[in-house]
Amino acid sequence: LDRDGVLNREKGHVTTPDELEILPGVAESIALLNRSGITCTVITNQSGLARGLLNEEELAAIHEKLIRALAEAGGQLAGIYVSPWHPDPNLPGGNPEYLRPSRERKPAPGLIFRAAREQSLDLAHCAFVGDSLRDLQAAEAAGLRFFAVRSAKTPELPEGIPVFESLAEVTAKVLGDSAAPS
Repeated sequence: LDRDGVLNREKGHVTTPDELEILPGVAESIALLNRSGITCTVITNQSGLARGLLNEEELAAIHEKLIRALAEAGGQLAGIYVSPWHPDPNLPGGNPEYLRPSRERKPAPGLIFRAAREQSLDLAHCAFVGDSLRDLQAAEAAGLRFFAVRSAKTPELPEGIPVFESLAEVTAKVLGDSAAPS
């Protein structure tokens, strides 16, 4: 799963837990997927670290809020894989530690491969839920089926890509159930 635009409202860089607005039905959808035996993992670019907009502790606090919200509905993530990288080594105000190209920054599939390796996932039985062209490209590079969720970034997707209104709709499609979580 991508994070911004799929699990939480897409609004640029989320830099504090208060800015993380979890979308309706997300926690219930992940709980339903988990109960159906589906492992859910987050693969997310977070160049706010490279840009100097937040630090690792602040990002951890944001993810703790997400994990708590999912747990309240009975859901859990198997992992959250973060790409902190930004490819411009001369980015003004950036954190030099993260200013370089990386195979773990979507659209490259590096984080997907790492998650699969660390969690012993068979990519032939995995899918990626995202909202952007980068997500689609990373999924295709990893050989994954792709589900698009509508967000501010969805218009950059090529024509012909079916777009779901929410993770709840994707969950219903994947599970073959017409009753998606609200």
